[in-house]
Amino acid sequence: VPIEAVVQEVENTIKKEKDKTKEKELVLVRPKNQNRQELLEERLMSVAFNYDPKILLGPDISEQISSPLAKRILEEFRLYHKRHKNFDPSIFAGELPRELVEGFTDMVLEDIEGLEKADSNKYQKELELIKRELKVTNLKTKLRKMSIRIQKLEADNKKGKLHEAQKLFGELTKLLSKLEADNFGSIIL
Repeated sequence: VPIEAVVQEVENTIKKEKDKTKEKELVLVRPKNQNRQELLEERLMSVAFNYDPKILLGPDISEQISSPLAKRILEEFRLYHKRHKNFDPSIFAGELPRELVEGFTDMVLEDIEGLEKADSNKYQKELELIKRELKVTNLKTKLRKMSIRIQKLEADNKKGKLHEAQKLFGELTKLLSKLEADNFGSIIL
């Protein structure tokens, strides 16, 4: 066997191994330490995929989703829904980009604690609770950002913009108080 052929074969093998490691890096994995927002988003998607995936088509859902994995899976589901009338998780998973498959299967196979043998009313209530909690979490994030903006405006002595920012902060606070005052019995997290 010529030496050139052996060298060529070794180089090809090394190149294949490098390509495999690059493929593994492309997978969008769930972070080990997820924040509340990410946990709620994944719970919402998990419950929806197990109960009625068409719920994910609503405009209020896309406003609440911000994590990269959940956002991409939601986008892919919307495209899938345009092509297919009925949802089949195995077909959907087969059409997903490779980097999303693992995250999707984790969501679908996730044990939905408290909802194993639930009726549709329980699922519906759980979805409403998750949506409400996502709104609360998003409002808290907006309030944190707004408070930082208000501090900067105070430091820069921009009274006109400061007054507008304070007014918006007050409106967001009222909305948050109203959402938190609603007493829901929760199964979630």
